[in-house]
Amino acid sequence: MSKRTLAISAVLVALTGLNLYLLLRHGGPPAERELPPPGSTFSPDTGEEPPGGWPPRNEQESTIALHEESKLFDKLEPLKAALTPPEQVYGALGVTGGMKILDFGAGKGFFAVPFAAASQGTATVFATDLNEEYVDLMRKLAHEQGLDNLKPVLVGRSGRDPFYALHEFDIVFMSNVLFFLRHPKESLQQLSETMKPGSGRLFLLQCKPWPDFHSLDLGPEGNAIRTLPKLGRDHPVLLQGFDEATREQFKQWGDKPETPELRQTIVDGLNGLLLDRTLPDALVNHSMNANPEFPPFEWSPYLFMDLEPFHLELVKWLYTRLDAAGVFTDLERPLTEGEEQQLRRLNKILITSSFHLPFDETTGLVRGEGTELIVPLRASLLADMESAGFRLVAEHDFLPHHYLLEFDHPG
Repeated sequence: MSKRTLAISAVLVALTGLNLYLLLRHGGPPAERELPPPGSTFSPDTGEEPPGGWPPRNEQESTIALHEESKLFDKLEPLKAALTPPEQVYGALGVTGGMKILDFGAGKGFFAVPFAAASQGTATVFATDLNEEYVDLMRKLAHEQGLDNLKPVLVGRSGRDPFYALHEFDIVFMSNVLFFLRHPKESLQQLSETMKPGSGRLFLLQCKPWPDFHSLDLGPEGNAIRTLPKLGRDHPVLLQGFDEATREQFKQWGDKPETPELRQTIVDGLNGLLLDRTLPDALVNHSMNANPEFPPFEWSPYLFMDLEPFHLELVKWLYTRLDAAGVFTDLERPLTEGEEQQLRRLNKILITSSFHLPFDETTGLVRGEGTELIVPLRASLLADMESAGFRLVAEHDFLPHHYLLEFDHPG
């Protein structure tokens, strides 16, 4: 069996394991909808509060259930807010008086709660989710913040929930939900029926599969300065992304306070390396020369020792494909779109590993390459939407790691 076949097999096995993890993590196969207890006056179809308001009958149980799962996500809230500021996203929706907004798959209300706060007296926000604990949490937040215009709704896991037939929405908002739909075309077609005819819009917020480096990727303030000595000492090859004057500036920086300009300079230099066809071989050659104690294997152990096994196999697979296509030897030949995507992915993994940039597996930031594998390409997103009768009318390009795509449904 060839090395290329072995590498591809490893990637497929890893993807299968990742998809199994996601299936288990998000509740397994669709189950029958759990109805309210007998005698309950709460209506999940309308989102109305139970008589007496908050708290619900099982507040203690809900609090315990939410505690463990919330700890990780609570830590990520500031990072998520920096990447996708809800107020900026809300501003792109074009909300006007009297509108009805649907946050489809709202989770714990990361967008629904600030959307409702921003639109009080202007619009009503309905936030649907399959997770009862999340819906309970959104009700609690709405009660504590006095958001009478926020209507959290528990919906069923199988088929079209009756709630959606009761409303026509001016805006349908979906944040990183599309991948988790078991039958996206059918689900999107059903959502289109909830949109106000003629004027309804659907906004799709989705992670980009291979975004450029961004200032946020350098970590907290001061982190960029700490990376400069390592950049020059351990991996001088990465300095080729910067001109001579900038390299000299790095050497002379010393203990001066970090500036936004410095961070942006580093980001621009790293992004300049993403399509550098000489970078992979240069990194490997430098690593091997700097570590003569390692045997001269095909792949330098030192360079890849920080990679997870799956990332290592992915790097080998990407390099082998690109090398077979002559990307690293025929430097005058223009790259195809597919080759550009693969080269960007390869170089980003190598730069991130060499630079020891911060990462988070949940958001897919920087070194979270495993999560980026399941993020659909823009073309795939558009194909899914078009197959369900949607038409792209605008792309709001102000988020570094996410698409915000606006659709109508001429239907």
